[in-house]
Amino acid sequence: LAVQEFAWARDVLGRSGVTEQHQASMVRWFFEALRRQPLAPAESELAGELERHFLSALRQVHHAG
Repeated sequence: LAVQEFAWARDVLGRSGVTEQHQASMVRWFFEALRRQPLAPAESELAGELERHFLSALRQVHHAG
């Protein structure tokens, strides 16, 4: 689902000048806010894995299209 949303955003938002860097910043901001929460170590690790996954998916979508 995230890959589909990133592809949609690339095509639609790209027309308004929204770049991969803009989208990556939004992903990072979300996870920075999450890291400020009192997370258990396992939750923190999972959040880091999810952030890396989303950023990787975002790169793949932008470099494939």
